[in-house]
Amino acid sequence: MRQSSFQETPAKRMVREKWNTPFLKYLHEKYGIKYRYMGFPGTELTDIKLWKEMIEWVVAFELPAPAPDERIWIEKLRTNLRKLGVPGIAYYGSFEQVVVLREDLDGLAYEQDRVITLYNLDFCDEICSKVSTPNAGKELLRFEALRQILQDQKECYVTKSGPSYFIILLTVRNQIKGE
Repeated sequence: MRQSSFQETPAKRMVREKWNTPFLKYLHEKYGIKYRYMGFPGTELTDIKLWKEMIEWVVAFELPAPAPDERIWIEKLRTNLRKLGVPGIAYYGSFEQVVVLREDLDGLAYEQDRVITLYNLDFCDEICSKVSTPNAGKELLRFEALRQILQDQKECYVTKSGPSYFIILLTVRNQIKGE
């Protein structure tokens, strides 16, 4: 059984270590930026461990594991976040479902109360693909979640102030029809 919905690959490792880390570290060291991270770190918290000194808060998402132990990944993610000593919250369910429908599979309300300064979003499918929402009984398009986080950012910036900058590290599967 897999340990998480996150699947490490040599390409992901290369992007994280050769591109993302030097870029984030430069901004952190030059401007003193501490990141509020939103993404899919997986139960092993690969990004979080690598960037721990630069992160002040984590908003993580984890899918249900295959039956019969659907909750094992979210429980492991939450446990590992606590052990690592990084403050944050972990939502149970797909990023799209939680962000658009405003709650996770446990009924935990999703809200963004401050500007997120670092999004690390790795979609394993096309940006226009659909995502099923078992609890709501409907399908969402992945880009609807991106639209929602941008609206949330604007709302936080306007009503609660905070940094006027943020970074989105976005990986999507690019597929041309007919290939």
